Amino acid sequence: MNENYDASTIMDKNITVTAVGFEDQSFGIVFRMTQDVRIQGCRFNSGGDGVAFLASHRTMVIDSFTANTRNAAYDYWDGDVDSTIENSVAVLAGGYGISFNAMDTDGTGRIATNLSAINNVISGAGNNTPAIYVNPLGGGSKITGTVTISNNKITSPQANVRTGGIYVVDGDANVVDVQGNYVSGSKFYQPIFVGGNRKSDGYVNPGRPVKTWITNNIVEHNVINGGSGAVISADGERVYVSRNTMRFNVSEKGDAMPFLQSSGHVYSWDNRIDGGGDIARSYKVLPNNLTLHAPPAGQ
Repeated sequence: MNENYDASTIMDKNITVTAVGFEDQSFGIVFRMTQDVRIQGCRFNSGGDGVAFLASHRTMVIDSFTANTRNAAYDYWDGDVDSTIENSVAVLAGGYGISFNAMDTDGTGRIATNLSAINNVISGAGNNTPAIYVNPLGGGSKITGTVTISNNKITSPQANVRTGGIYVVDGDANVVDVQGNYVSGSKFYQPIFVGGNRKSDGYVNPGRPVKTWITNNIVEHNVINGGSGAVISADGERVYVSRNTMRFNVSEKGDAMPFLQSSGHVYSWDNRIDGGGDIARSYKVLPNNLTLHAPPAGQ
C-alpha cells in the first residue's frame, strides 16, 4: 500500500517495484492515487488480488506472475487512466485473470480511460467469470478512450468450470480493439464478447463503442451457453471483423454455433471457420437479417 493511499488527489509518483513476492495476502500490491508506477518481475500466490490499482494514472504491470488468487489476479477500479498489463501470467485464478472497471469501492461512478491487456497468458479463470473482463459496472461509471486487448493466450484446463474468454461491456469508448488473441476452452460465456451499456443494467447513459475491431484472433474448442449467441459477439457503431479463425466451437448441446452476432454496421472479411459442425453453419449470423458489408477501402 502506498503512503498516501487515502489522499483525495494524486500525491505518490514515480514508483518502481521489482522482483518481490507475496504469499496469501488480501492484496499482494495495492496502490491508490498514484502516478507513473511500474511493477516488474513480481510473483504472487494465493490471496485476494495479486496486483490492484485504484484511481491511478500511467501504470504498468509487466513480466509478473500470479497463481491461485481468489478474486482477480490483476485488478483495476475507481477510475484508472492509462493502465497497461503486459507479458504477465495468471494461473488458476479464483475469479478474473484481468479485471478493469471504473466504479469506486463504495459504488460511486468513476471514469476509467485507456486500458490495455497485451501479450498475457491466463490459464484457468474462476467459475462464472471471464478471463479478461472490462465493465464500468453501472451507474455513472464510464470507460472511455481506447480499450486494447491484444495477443493474449487464454485457456481453461479445468473440467466443469464455467468460465469465459474476453468479455467487454462499454458504451463510451472510442475504440475497442480485440486482436491477435488465442481463446480456447471457455465455457458459459461467448468466447469473445463486446457489448454496449444497457439502461436495464443500471447505466445512466446507455450506448456502445464508436468502433469495434475483432481481428486476427484464433477461437477454438469453446462451449457457448444455452444454445444462443455466437462465437463472436461484437457491438459498436462500426464493427470490423476480419481474419479470425474459428474451430470446433459448439453449444452445450453440441450444436455448431453461428460465427457472429451483432447489432452494429458490420464489415466482415477473410474470416475462416474449420472443423466439425462449424462447417454446417459457416458464416451464419445473428440476427438472421444482419448485413455483412465488404471491407472498407485499403483493408
